[in-house]
Amino acid sequence: MIRRLLALVLLSAMAAAAFAADQADAVFAAIKAKNDKEVTRLVQNLALARNFAQLDKVQAQNPELFDAKHFPGDYVSKIIFNYVENAAAGARTAQKATGKTNPYAKGNALWYVWDLDTALAAKAATKVAATQKTLQAQIDADTKLLSEALNAGRLDEGTALIVGLYLYSISPAGQTEKQAGDAERLNAQFASEAAGILEYLFKAGVPFPSTLPAALKFEAWKRELAAFDAFELITDPYKQNEYETKEEFTVRQAEDERLWQLLVHTEIAIPATLTLGSFNAQEGGFFPLSISLPDLAMLKTSDDAGETVDRFRVRDLAKADLRYYLDRKNAAFFKDKGFAAWTATATIALGSGAFRLKELAAKNGTDPVTEGLWGFRVSRLRGAAGETVVSIDNYIKGREYSFAGTKVVGAGARIPITADGSYSLLSDAKGPGELWKSDLTAAYIVYLVGDLGPAGGIVFYDSGEDSDDRYFLEAAPADQSAGIQWSNGNSSDIKTGTAVGSGKSNTDSIIAAQGSGNYAATLCKNLSIGGFSDWFLPSKDELNLMYTNLKKAGLGGFGGSWLWSSSQGSKYNAWYQVFSNGDQYNGYKIVDNSVRACRAF
Repeated sequence: MIRRLLALVLLSAMAAAAFAADQADAVFAAIKAKNDKEVTRLVQNLALARNFAQLDKVQAQNPELFDAKHFPGDYVSKIIFNYVENAAAGARTAQKATGKTNPYAKGNALWYVWDLDTALAAKAATKVAATQKTLQAQIDADTKLLSEALNAGRLDEGTALIVGLYLYSISPAGQTEKQAGDAERLNAQFASEAAGILEYLFKAGVPFPSTLPAALKFEAWKRELAAFDAFELITDPYKQNEYETKEEFTVRQAEDERLWQLLVHTEIAIPATLTLGSFNAQEGGFFPLSISLPDLAMLKTSDDAGETVDRFRVRDLAKADLRYYLDRKNAAFFKDKGFAAWTATATIALGSGAFRLKELAAKNGTDPVTEGLWGFRVSRLRGAAGETVVSIDNYIKGREYSFAGTKVVGAGARIPITADGSYSLLSDAKGPGELWKSDLTAAYIVYLVGDLGPAGGIVFYDSGEDSDDRYFLEAAPADQSAGIQWSNGNSSDIKTGTAVGSGKSNTDSIIAAQGSGNYAATLCKNLSIGGFSDWFLPSKDELNLMYTNLKKAGLGGFGGSWLWSSSQGSKYNAWYQVFSNGDQYNGYKIVDNSVRACRAF
């Protein structure tokens, strides 16, 4: 499908050339003839071709054309999500006009792309060996010529992008780094073009779509997100302008929130890689699989302080229990034959404030992997009455399980624990038997702020999620030092965060940059209290929670000390907090301040 659409895109230049005439006059003629359908077709095509000069001419005389009637929501959606496919569809007329004749001059790179595409289609349609052999020779010759032209830099930028993406699409298994880069640049080009069209339409008064697709591939979803960002940039929903009333501003803000909710409730299909670990012969005989995703930079943004933060949280992917079962005698053969990594598609959906894994579809080469593959997750939740509820997520279609006498089918189930005991998740199929086992209590244990933690410290934070992802922070029962420097004298520029949850990674980053020595981070890292050795220097926001939830409540034995956080402010400064009044400052790293470690559990 991708290859066919891309082949059509190649003809868009010809279609654009035919469209270069003064199309505004054609719009005016259609208006005069009261042919509303033709008016809509013409103005939509002008937008798709990004012929803004002609659109300006139309808008100057007929601004009423830029409404939901002529640019309905589904049209705007197509621009956002399917710009490449739209451009391809717009070129179909040109392709039909050329029939079986190559529209390009021989010697032009696009002539060879057209010839190659035709040969590929013909080979797929015939079963005659001699014909297949002839066509394969044609395919090999065209591919070689195009690859050489691309690699030698003989093509202009636009043609190089088209050729690179085309070669990438017909040989994904053998793609080169350059082809992949060309594909990414072309996608960025299309995204930029789509954003330009949207900006024009929004400013002209065309409404944003009322509905969005329920599910999208990752690249299409990124275009959706980029379009929403463009919409916010253009409309500025956080600021009332001088031309609107308070009521109008409220309506505009509500529209922005509605669109945001549509955006985040779209399921996203992300390409993933599954990698086999070491064979586990003791627990039924399986290869554990780890899952990795591409760069999710579009899911991140910068806060007011310039820190990179998660725009959307993607949870559970690393916690999915993925296994490939097979008998031990075939394990060595299985791995030796190069099946150590599979391509996969991970579908994620919004749930409990974060995107979570919903379904996993894997492939080994070109064939779907079905036999032997299991994917699940077992989580402990807190029920409404304080009891334990086990949540079982099923990531592979068609798999069935049993838990505590209850059958689990489809996407999963939530099953309450009625008594203390040992519980197992069993497969309802031949092959694997007991997949998961644990001792569970009927009562769900929750720590409250101010409680003693497992290490004898004082709990000062509860992440608030009733699941296995829920975690708590406890502060050490007393300060570790009344005066110690943040650094060991090394003025390294260290990347640290300020948010709750970043203290441990901050501590590790500080020690990695500064090495050995006696300073705030190593003091916490080397600490052992109550049989636990996983202490760290709290981040700026974690330290503030200690002040708010413990010091202000008269807990923890805090005085008026100045306490270091693990958050760097600059190359020479780091954040600390004054516990007499709660003020936070960015001070020299070589000053002596107190330290209070914390740990997560």
